[in-house]
Amino acid sequence: MLLEVEMANLADYARIGMQSDPAQMGGIIVQFRHHKKSIDTSTFKKINISDLVGGRRTN
Repeated sequence: MLLEVEMANLADYARIGMQSDPAQMGGIIVQFRHHKKSIDTSTFKKINISDLVGGRRTN
């Protein structure tokens, strides 16, 4: 993708923006993976959702 951006006849601002996109996506993936690892599910409490809405059902 970066090679295509370099070879394309784009305005400087467009090229710079497109070059930063993969780095931003990589950062988002790293943050997501870190967040996923840090969740301690042993403290979760199971609840019955029907009890929360008063046992009402809508069909």
